[in-house]
Amino acid sequence: MLDVRRAIAVATLVAVAVLCSPDVRSDSSTTTELERENIAFLEVAVAHIIDFFDFSYSYTDVTSSLYLWAAELGNSGAQATIADRYLIGYGVAFDPDEAVKWWERAAEQSNLHALEMLVEHYRKTNDHIAQIKWTRLAAEAGVLRGQVMLGWYYQRGVGLERDTDLAIKWYSLAAERGDPLAYTNLATIYEGRQKGDPQDLAKAYDLHIKAIELGSTDGLRHLTWLIRHDKGSREDRSRGFDVVLQEAKKGIPVAQLYAGKMLLEGKGTARNVEEAVQWFLKSANAGIDDAQLELAACYAHGTGVPQDLALALYWRTAAANQRNAFAQYLVSLAYAHGEGVVVDDGLALRWLRSAAANNDYHAQYALGLRYFNGEGVEKNPNLAIRWFRRAARQGDRQSIDALVRTYFEYSTTSDDIANGLMWLHISAHETPERRASFAAVAAAEQDPTRQYMNMYGEARAVVWEDNFRATGGKFLPRSNSHVQTAR
Repeated sequence: MLDVRRAIAVATLVAVAVLCSPDVRSDSSTTTELERENIAFLEVAVAHIIDFFDFSYSYTDVTSSLYLWAAELGNSGAQATIADRYLIGYGVAFDPDEAVKWWERAAEQSNLHALEMLVEHYRKTNDHIAQIKWTRLAAEAGVLRGQVMLGWYYQRGVGLERDTDLAIKWYSLAAERGDPLAYTNLATIYEGRQKGDPQDLAKAYDLHIKAIELGSTDGLRHLTWLIRHDKGSREDRSRGFDVVLQEAKKGIPVAQLYAGKMLLEGKGTARNVEEAVQWFLKSANAGIDDAQLELAACYAHGTGVPQDLALALYWRTAAANQRNAFAQYLVSLAYAHGEGVVVDDGLALRWLRSAAANNDYHAQYALGLRYFNGEGVEKNPNLAIRWFRRAARQGDRQSIDALVRTYFEYSTTSDDIANGLMWLHISAHETPERRASFAAVAAAEQDPTRQYMNMYGEARAVVWEDNFRATGGKFLPRSNSHVQTAR
């Protein structure tokens, strides 16, 4: 067999030599369109033969050259193939820009693979013009991913005007072809969460259940959200829970987590904390970090099981080792206060830093407090500000208040004062009473410099808050969990 493969490889290389000869390729402008198509077809055919028998991948540069020549002659399949190779650097130099160029040339000839790749490529960019252009072409050509994404752009108003009817149209076309994501996204419209959406919760339940039947974990998540927030009729919530429970019994870890949550809360079914713990345990053993946290909470509070702080720490550490930031914060609290373990402030600080670096706002605030007060670390107002600011940018009000205090206690420049005033204005936005009180103080200010800085801080606050809300940010409720770390 090896000799046969060698013989075929030699034969194909001879064919390559013929195709690459000066007589054939010297002046492509003199060849007819049919001749160009035939040459391109032969080049692709030869490349396919070499690829098929080249088990050692010794001729990838040869086949890439053949695909490139065929692509230059207008063969859309070759254009899509060479684009894929540029994307991963297979037989050619790695060059994502060249990949996009060849996908676009292939897509102009309605190559479905190229259209699908362009949908994925532009989905990750801010080039909304190209994003919509290629997604629309893909959708109209029948590319499933293109139909789903075009529906999403219409639903969200990304790159074009929001249009729920057109979103429903494109999702429905993809759903008819059995796409689970299309069913899930279509259901979110009928949940009626956004203004103008046609709310029909019974239909939303039907669509989520269909998505789950097709294997969608997103459908499980959305269905659980509806049930836990008491959306829909009692009958809908009950049948929704039954669907999640059936998926849990099939051994799907995330369904086991959701079944446990609903049993723990008595949502969609009667409350049964002991059964909830059993589902959390199955999901936690499968490595689901949220289930590990739920199970830890049960052990910490003695819910459905005897209270056991050591086991609570065990499961929180398991989740923390999966980079779950909130779990890392809870582990730091355990070591700081000796909950299920001997007090170890060094380990507490290590886990706290990990949680803060992974963007948990509780940990960022707590770490800022440590630097502000010099607890277990050298006192450092600049680092305190850094961590308070990272939590504040997530909307944590305690950190916003801490920023105000830190800036004003350690301000050394006019910019520090402006920053302090900016966060003071943001803090004042919490309630109408606080806004009114702050406005009265600002109006009574007589110093022109302070008046100017006040106005500057307010202007910056308005810009910050507008941007914060425009990107989906919400001010987080105050929490007593910070107090434990602050001691």
